[in-house]
Amino acid sequence: MKHRLTSSILIGTGIVLVTAGLVVMLGIAPRYRTMQDAMTLTQRYEGTLRTSIDVTTLESLRSPRLNVQRSVSVADTHGSTALVRDERVVRIPQGRLRRTVVHYALDRTTMLCTDSYPESWSRSSGFWPRLGLMALWPYDVARRDYELWVDAYRRAVPLRFAGEVEHARSARTAYRFTASGDQQPMSPDEVEFLKLPETIDTERLQTLQENPDVNPVLRRLLPDVLAAWTEETVPVAYSWEFHTTYWVEPRTGILLDMRTRNTLRVGVAEEVVTRTALATLPAAQRATLEVIVEDASYVSTEATVAAAVKQVDQSVAALELHATILPIVLVVTGLVVGTAGSLLVIRRRRASE
Repeated sequence: MKHRLTSSILIGTGIVLVTAGLVVMLGIAPRYRTMQDAMTLTQRYEGTLRTSIDVTTLESLRSPRLNVQRSVSVADTHGSTALVRDERVVRIPQGRLRRTVVHYALDRTTMLCTDSYPESWSRSSGFWPRLGLMALWPYDVARRDYELWVDAYRRAVPLRFAGEVEHARSARTAYRFTASGDQQPMSPDEVEFLKLPETIDTERLQTLQENPDVNPVLRRLLPDVLAAWTEETVPVAYSWEFHTTYWVEPRTGILLDMRTRNTLRVGVAEEVVTRTALATLPAAQRATLEVIVEDASYVSTEATVAAAVKQVDQSVAALELHATILPIVLVVTGLVVGTAGSLLVIRRRRASE
């Protein structure tokens, strides 16, 4: 009777251990390949602000240094979808600060923007339909091109896979991706969201004639523009250009490093162009007459790169533990224990024969 009880316990324990191993491997491990409910991420960048002009006053604000912080967190979840809050704060030494907060819905596994989300999410600040990635990568990043959403254009642009490299700053193997947008009109919806001035006082515009940094052709044409447009304010339009490189750890999708250059320009709106000598110029030449409002470049700080490396190590360790080590230990132990119980049953049967 005692041997029968022991063998039953061993077989039962073996089954439990094998089941637990499969649960860990198939049920728990996949969670480490998805965006967690409590995910928070802070990335800091530093760089230079080559040009900065207050569009309202047309005064130049020059600064040798620029600090940018991006804070990303999960605001809500619904099944396989997460509502992500994305805040960016830009600071320069003079104390000037620009802060924007947007929300978007992501598939928690692919990290792609999705149109499957609760209706209530659409009322979050800065929420509108998006496609592609939001500079957040999935686990097991593919060696292929993706699409990157750019709010400035309100559309996606190609995110090119540029090869596997040894990233010096992190001492890690990384996938390098690049994304660019040549000078092109900024979406009117983005202009409104950023609260950029849609007109400039005519008196302020006159000051550009004495500004040596302004394109000389534009300075010569300004008198004709102002003579043709006699209202107190002049409608303006904006264009945006950017060139960004990302270094991503391929197993975890963690961003190791980023380098970017962004250029915001302003020019007179099309309704003004059609009434002035500017209308006779080719579109490409008119684009060169736009005034640079902001020209900034920045790169991840050393602390951000170090934090990303630490996060990679923690994520890889957790994934290996739950996807490999624990399942193997539990399944092997369960098989050994279960086999021992089965051998006791066989031995008991033979002894009773």
